[in-house]
Formats: sequence, structure tokens, C-alpha cells
Amino acid sequence: MRLAASIKLGYYPTPPEVTDYLKTRIDHIAVKTTCLDPCAGTGLALKEIAPANALTYGIEPEPERFRQASELLEQTLYCALEDSTIAHNSFGLLLLNPPYDQHYDNDRDIMESDIWKQSHGKTIRKEIMFLRRTLPYLAPNGLLIFIVPEHILDQHLNEYLTSRLSSFEAYRFPEDLYPEFRQIIIIGNKRPEKPQPTSGLIELHAWTDRLHEPLSIPAASPVRLFRANRLSEEKVTELLTLHDGLRNDLYPSNRQALRESRPPLPLHLGHLSLMLAAGKINGIMAPGTPQRHIVRGSVNKRQSVSQTTEETENGITTVTRVRDSYAITVKLLHPDGLLETLS
Repeated sequence: MRLAASIKLGYYPTPPEVTDYLKTRIDHIAVKTTCLDPCAGTGLALKEIAPANALTYGIEPEPERFRQASELLEQTLYCALEDSTIAHNSFGLLLLNPPYDQHYDNDRDIMESDIWKQSHGKTIRKEIMFLRRTLPYLAPNGLLIFIVPEHILDQHLNEYLTSRLSSFEAYRFPEDLYPEFRQIIIIGNKRPEKPQPTSGLIELHAWTDRLHEPLSIPAASPVRLFRANRLSEEKVTELLTLHDGLRNDLYPSNRQALRESRPPLPLHLGHLSLMLAAGKINGIMAPGTPQRHIVRGSVNKRQSVSQTTEETENGITTVTRVRDSYAITVKLLHPDGLLETLS
């Protein structure tokens, strides 16, 4: 990726002329549905395109664009797509304008058989990676709007899309926008049945030949699973700021507060054993009272050896087993000098 593109994280927003065109073909939809933009940017494109009754969801890893998107969309995740968990078959509309770049996948098997001829070893186009990751999120008959450079549309992407989409259309960007990135827009509805190989071919048309008939989007309920798998540093700071008690519980300001803390329920013998083994109970107990005493715990490893005679295919065999066990010893020193040992 070029330096300027790297700074933008591959961000190339959908031009207003394109969003206006899509809006005219979607605006009539009155059903309640859900819309996802996994490369949301500022959220403006999805906000403009989505029907009035739609719940809008976005994902954006860049902090300033995430802030803007969270003001426009109903739910926005501040993370990368691969750090999110999203329910499949949940969205009536998927707007996908992914980064235009190569992606290096360290977990990818170099020798695997792949239909994508643009894959070289562990490198795959990001446009393809985003498509394969997000298309399962689209509900049956859901509408896909896929914006990519034209050179991505090779035979294998044709086969992938035509086996999964119906009623597809494809247009080159308007003449004044096309030369810079040679972008195209592919529109189609996800087939409800399992993908089947087809001989279909996506035919590209000029922007002037685009259709204007209404597009269809199925009804969809609010998404049940839409979350980031990790908290950002900013979110952790915000939570700790809002909940001072949580900060104090996680990070006691002094060791005295830690020593004086009490569990909500009585400790079991196993808990006490672990605390003794960790050295958390050693020291002066009940100071300043007649019952004061010094306690010291220790853990000793023991081995027990047993022999048994077993009959095997080769005859009678003596089997020796060695088992490890741990014994905890607690010593109490009382004010009168009495040393008491508990084990």
C-alpha cells in the first residue's frame, strides 16, 4: 500500500454521487431491517443509503472516524473486523467498500488449494478477505453492495459471486471518478440456498446505463450478537473513570487495603490451603488483641510408592506406581511462647 493510503488505513469513502444513486433505489423500503458496513469510516455512506426504518451497524478501527460513525449509526464497534464476533444471517443489507490492498495471513496454509488466483502463498487481496468474512452475515435474500477496483473482478470472483447472488448488476464508476481507482459497484441479493457452481458472468456496464428500478431488502430483527472481542485502551480508561470503585477493586492504592479486604463468602479449606501455599496468610494475625499470634504456612511435597501384581499378555508383571502429594503444615506462635503445629 502506498504511504498516503497506509496513513488512511486504506480508507476511500464512497463518493456522494454513488450513495445518492443507491439511496434512490432503496429509499422506498418500509420494512424494519438491519444494515451493516464493516468498513464504516465516518458512517456517512451507510447512514445515507440505509432505509428510514433500518437499524445501522458499523465497524471502524480508526479513532476519529469511529467517533463520527458512533454519532450517526445505532451501533458501532471500535475494532478491526477480525476482532469482532457477529451473528450470521443477521443483516438485510451489507455495504462493503473494503480496503484496496494485499493482506498477509500468517495462519494461511501456503499449500492449500485456493480458488483465488490472486492469492500468492500467504498473501490474499483484502477485498476478497472482507467479502469471504462478511457475506455469511448477510441474511438470505439480503442485498449486497460491493465496491472494489475492476481488476479484482476476475473469473474466480465471478464464479464466487454468481454462485451466491441473484439479480446481480455491476457498473463502472462515473467517468469523472473512475480513472483514479477504476472502481466498480456490484449489486445482488444473496441466494437463500447453498452456493452452487454456475456458468453466470457478471457483465460490467457504464454508469450511464445503470438501472433505476427499486432494490429489495428483506425484513430483519435487531442483531443478537454484535460485539468486539477486545476492549480498546480508550474504552478501558473510560470504564475506569466512570466506575471509581472498579478501579479501586482492580488496583488497590496500598497494600493495607489489600490486606483488609474480605471475600464475600467464607473460604473453603482448599482456598485456605492455596493461600497458605502462596504465602498470603503468613504474618501477625489479630494484632492488638489477646488472641494475637504469628502464623506461618509451608507446603511439602511427598511421594508414595506402591507395587501391584498384574497379569498381562506376557505373564505376571509387577507394576510400580509413584504418586505425588502435597502436605500443608501451619505453625502458630502464641504470645506465651507456645509453638503449635497444625497439619
